[in-house]
Amino acid sequence: MALNHKSSRRIRTCIHKSASCHCQIAAAVIFCFVLIAVLFPISAFAETPAFPVSNEEQAVLMETGTLQILNSQKADTRIDPGSLVNYLTVLTAVRHADLSAGVTVPDNVESAVPEEAAVVFLRPGENLTVRDCIGALLFNSANDAAYTLAVSLAGSVDAYITWMNETAAACGAVGTHISSIYTLVDANQYSTPKDLARIASYFSREKELYDIMSSDLFTIAPTNKVDESRYYPNDLPLRQTVSLTYIEYVTGGRYSRNNILVFARSETMDLVGVISGTAGEDSAYYDIYDLMRYGLDYYQPVTIQYDGSSIARIPVYSGSNKISYADITIDGDLTFYAETLSRKPTDAEGLGSFFSHTLSLPDKLEAPVQAGEKVGTVIYTMLADPEITISLDCVVMDSVTLPRDVQIAGNTTPGNAEKILSLLHWIILPVIVIVIILLLLPRIRDFLRRQRGPF
Repeated sequence: MALNHKSSRRIRTCIHKSASCHCQIAAAVIFCFVLIAVLFPISAFAETPAFPVSNEEQAVLMETGTLQILNSQKADTRIDPGSLVNYLTVLTAVRHADLSAGVTVPDNVESAVPEEAAVVFLRPGENLTVRDCIGALLFNSANDAAYTLAVSLAGSVDAYITWMNETAAACGAVGTHISSIYTLVDANQYSTPKDLARIASYFSREKELYDIMSSDLFTIAPTNKVDESRYYPNDLPLRQTVSLTYIEYVTGGRYSRNNILVFARSETMDLVGVISGTAGEDSAYYDIYDLMRYGLDYYQPVTIQYDGSSIARIPVYSGSNKISYADITIDGDLTFYAETLSRKPTDAEGLGSFFSHTLSLPDKLEAPVQAGEKVGTVIYTMLADPEITISLDCVVMDSVTLPRDVQIAGNTTPGNAEKILSLLHWIILPVIVIVIILLLLPRIRDFLRRQRGPF
């Protein structure tokens, strides 16, 4: 059926209105996208979540193998370490004795250790090992075990305290001072979260100590004073599968006086986390759980493998003559830890976004030089943590030998013995020639006479 002019006009008007409406909707959608893009710009790199530590707490998360601080907050704040000082106590012990070495509980142990200090009731005159005392310290903060180690190994408490301060200094714990072997409040004994993390990192490098700390159960066998074995469990909640704070990679740790320190070991890195100023023991376990999960989930090792390409060319001389150039490369790989979601050295910014470096090479080399010969160093310093430096050797890529004519000249240069032989040669040879001529002269004359015949 044909449409009249009025109906056709009405249809065209509706179509125009519908098209206009769709255009307005499309324009509104585009405007919203533009507004969102302006107000909420998308970063070129995803951001790692905020450091999961409250403003009232002091904390540090460290990779123990490199001592690299992954993140921290007020890590240099002076704190009372409480029984976390026991990691320094046992680290000092292994620096001065074998774990199998025998020790004897002093007769005055009961009067020497303050009554309010935690003990495991070691018997006076009891024969133990250094390992026994270390286990009692790590799992039960046994101050009588600390006293036994101090007197047996150093001869006195004061001498052992000196050892502990020396060990702390060797770990780079510059903000730590030890004035007592006991885990009681002492205004003269202090440390920092950063120092405790460094001490714990060196502790973790001692395999025997780490094995004791990470065991499920520590046992002291019967001794001359005790007929039964004594058992000390590793009851850290983060190790218990039924706990809400369970982390499979956590190996051990301790809470003391609103401070908590925890170790974790995964396939890619070893971590130690320290938090001070927690609201209490229960809160501390949840806080350290968040801290360790943050490190395990958002950091990973980054290794820069050098492909053997030349980083410099150094002229090679033979005396005053320049004979060639030696190509220099870096020997070894550079490994550090970076945020999983953030920029990597393989991005356009490169390694310079993470490290500064200092290259130390000579102006020239003297031939010959051998491939693999060390001729300098390159030191990388982490921008985010200048205490982290990585030194790698610079080596010659290919051997550079002396030119052949120089070698021949060098090989034929006469020594004293050769000079004497040469002199004798020029004396003896003429003598031999003369003797031969004198011997042959009569024969030559006879031969010449026969050839001339009779007159």
